[in-house]
Amino acid sequence: MKLSHTTIHGRSQISGNFTLSESVESAKCALWAGIMTETPTKITNPPDCKSLTEVIDQISFLGAEISTEKVLEIHGEKISTLAIPKNTKLLPRDAILLWAALLAKFKRAGIPKTIIAAYPEIAPVLTAFDVRVELQNEYVVATYESSVSDRTIEISNVVSYEKRVLVESVALIMAATSSQKTKITQVVASQDHENLTEIFTKMGVSISGEYPDITVVGVELLVGISYALPKSVAESLLVMSLVCVSTGDVTIRDFPTRQLARMTKRFQEKGATFSIDRDVARIWSENRRYFPTVQTFEEAFRLPSEWQTVLCVLGAYSEGESNLYMHHDVAEHIVPVLISFGAQVSMLNIDDDYSEVRVFGPTELHATNVTVTSYEAELCAVLCAQSAKGVSTITSSSYIANVHEHIYEKLTTLGMKISHDDEQ
Repeated sequence: MKLSHTTIHGRSQISGNFTLSESVESAKCALWAGIMTETPTKITNPPDCKSLTEVIDQISFLGAEISTEKVLEIHGEKISTLAIPKNTKLLPRDAILLWAALLAKFKRAGIPKTIIAAYPEIAPVLTAFDVRVELQNEYVVATYESSVSDRTIEISNVVSYEKRVLVESVALIMAATSSQKTKITQVVASQDHENLTEIFTKMGVSISGEYPDITVVGVELLVGISYALPKSVAESLLVMSLVCVSTGDVTIRDFPTRQLARMTKRFQEKGATFSIDRDVARIWSENRRYFPTVQTFEEAFRLPSEWQTVLCVLGAYSEGESNLYMHHDVAEHIVPVLISFGAQVSMLNIDDDYSEVRVFGPTELHATNVTVTSYEAELCAVLCAQSAKGVSTITSSSYIANVHEHIYEKLTTLGMKISHDDEQ
């Protein structure tokens, strides 16, 4: 696996105007839906990043015709191969969503057993749609015939936020081509859900109801659309968080105010300074002192892991003890990073799925060298390195660079002292 090294000279002041890139996750949602249509789907201004390129390459390998200029045009009807290859470079989550789209469109699709076996939470969705599954040469091959009855799918609230979003997305993709009613309950608010709902609605699918319950009535033939990508919510969060752990003053244009309303409220409750006028947000920081986070267990089910990561880092600069709950998978990645930078942290497993994480502040973090193995861990490390005095080096698989277009160059223009090199 090719690794990258990101070097950060901490405590640099950052200021200026920041222009957000288009959302890579929204582009992926449009691609999943695009392969299900009878006519081409066009996606404007796709971001230039590795994560999206790998998805495009994989769909092209399956036979779809895709043009990759400023307007990404996909002809999903050209697909001739209905199995995800064993050597796919896709993230497991992306492979599963591509497989679900193939299954919904062509009623038959295969996926390597090693990928799908890690996500047993998807099984109830397949059962609800009467999908038949068999094992063939290390592949799980699913066959789907349209059901004649309505169905209800309840999303489990004991799994991580990210797995809940994945299960909901699979259910929504499957429901989009089913003319029977599909009721999906215990839906959690997410960017993927919002993207797929908007895209499928434009393609002719009826989606009604509000969180936490929605009803979907699909159509047999989806219509291709032109889709303008929204700006990246994750990139907005990254820049906001960097300002909060630094000293500086940054204005973000085309700010996703509605999508980040819950998080900006949490920032403000902790003492961060914001002004938001329509789609322009200004964030500034002087003393990096915040109020602790006291989180309920129920709240943890509704927060993305990136948000939890940011709240943990801010906990190191809070006047007192911050108490958060997060899934083991996330906690086990970010807690060691926090400790490496000198944060005072404890972690206690409270059940088979969730941990209680306590961060004791305020603490002055120190520079260090650290290796990370997830997006959340790299986000944590970048924030800690920026806030710490000295030079830190982060070794990773470029999790941040892979999903944010030219992000390190853009942060440099704000004054952040950061360099990024890939191993040859």
